[in-house]
Amino acid sequence: MKYVGVLILIGLTAAAIALPVPEEPVRAGELPTVVPPVAVCSLLEAGERSSRVEVLSSVSGPGVVSAFAAGSVVGTNEYETGPRGSASIPAAELDVVGVAGGLVEMPSDTSVAGVVTSGPESLAAEACADARPA
Repeated sequence: MKYVGVLILIGLTAAAIALPVPEEPVRAGELPTVVPPVAVCSLLEAGERSSRVEVLSSVSGPGVVSAFAAGSVVGTNEYETGPRGSASIPAAELDVVGVAGGLVEMPSDTSVAGVVTSGPESLAAEACADARPA
């Protein structure tokens, strides 16, 4: 009986030496974060002046334009760029009155947005700011 404990200890030690060292676990790389293509625009619908959101894309796909004023959504419009890869959304269709901010969700990373504001004697165009993190 006295030697049984010693034999068990010797057997466990031999087994520990004979077993291979476990490999380090392989960690999968971080999953890529998909950041939707989004742009921020200023919209105007007042008097005889009116804005249109213009979206150009290299692919046909859906998108959404939302107008914000006084801290809330005043209007949303879904659009499709179609086979030519472009869409034009009037600010009036977004229920904009006065000055509002616009959030443009675009169909792909190769899309851009801009705003054209026109009046009886004026025309202005500006690119929307890219809202994706750098």
